[in-house]
Amino acid sequence: MRAITYVLRRKQIFPRLLRFSMRKAFIIVAMSLAIEPPSTLLGQHTALPVYPGDVIELRMQSEPDMSGEYSVSPLGVAVFPRLGEIQASKYTAETLQALLVEQYRRYLQDPSIDVIVRRRVRIGGAVRNRGYFNLDPDMTMWETLAIAGGPSPQGQDEVWVFRDGKIITTILGGPTLIEDSPIQSGDRLFVTWASAVPERGWISRNANALGAVLGGAAAVTIALIR
Repeated sequence: MRAITYVLRRKQIFPRLLRFSMRKAFIIVAMSLAIEPPSTLLGQHTALPVYPGDVIELRMQSEPDMSGEYSVSPLGVAVFPRLGEIQASKYTAETLQALLVEQYRRYLQDPSIDVIVRRRVRIGGAVRNRGYFNLDPDMTMWETLAIAGGPSPQGQDEVWVFRDGKIITTILGGPTLIEDSPIQSGDRLFVTWASAVPERGWISRNANALGAVLGGAAAVTIALIR
């Protein structure tokens, strides 16, 4: 009977300790990144390179059949009609446009080409529609959150922006209007929950990102139980 009771207690204690460890791990990951003031996001919209995951919209007035949207691979490569593979990540939208005009002169006379790079961002946390979005480069943070349906009833006004290994925190409608600043490729916007810890579903969906930290935390938890 004592053995059965011991096993049952282990089954009850372990999930609680594991959830506690996962919550601590999330906080540790956030604290390990550099936290920057909101003003660092302003004025960083020029000369941005094309990133993996972006979508390049090509508009060719003389050749509408060659117009379209072309995804950038994880290696930064995009495949264009007639030209084949181009290392798009080496260029900004402006320099890529100049390159394409030069390259298409081999096939077309005076080609007129417009290039729009739709930036890939991820929106998570307490929003109505979480996920990845490819958005126009001139869209602001606020417009990006609106695409995701805005904060959910469980959310609050604090937003974390993960960019280039740093976290920028802001309050929507605060003195620094970060929501009016433009997005960048690779941005991750996280609307915080009303409670101090994100819902369990968010952590489980991001288990890969937290895997290294959680693995160590789980190992310590198991050792304590034993």
